[in-house]
Amino acid sequence: MKNREKQIWLTGLFTTGLATILLTFLHRAGIRPIAAWTASESAALFYIPWLLSLPVLGFAGAYRSRHAGAGKGASLIAGVFPSLFYLAFPYLTLPIALVVDRRLGPTMQALGWSFFLSRWYLLNWVALPCIALLAGALPVAMTAGDGGATSRSAM
Repeated sequence: MKNREKQIWLTGLFTTGLATILLTFLHRAGIRPIAAWTASESAALFYIPWLLSLPVLGFAGAYRSRHAGAGKGASLIAGVFPSLFYLAFPYLTLPIALVVDRRLGPTMQALGWSFFLSRWYLLNWVALPCIALLAGALPVAMTAGDGGATSRSAM
């Protein structure tokens, strides 16, 4: 396995899986988000307990990445990987879903692609999680020595 795969992809996907499982667990446990609405857009849902747990996951992702020999940059990317995944996910999966399930078309037309570009979506699933994950990943990336200096040439 290449260093990049171990240090970023494997660690990042594992951290994303943990974040998603935690969100599912909180939702199934009956912990509902705080909803804020505006007149012109869809609801903004703030999962406060989930957001408060993300620094721990960011720390774990960055720590695991550093343990695999990553440098500061790679460990930061691994730490904030879930927010990057949540940014890319709808843009990658919805076109495929529209091809596979033609009944989804009218639903998407009613919802509109602008939902995924809305400030609420970007705030809830990208910006706030990225800040929380970064709060956990920064201490790991900035305190450890440059452990990935020798392994970066192999990437």
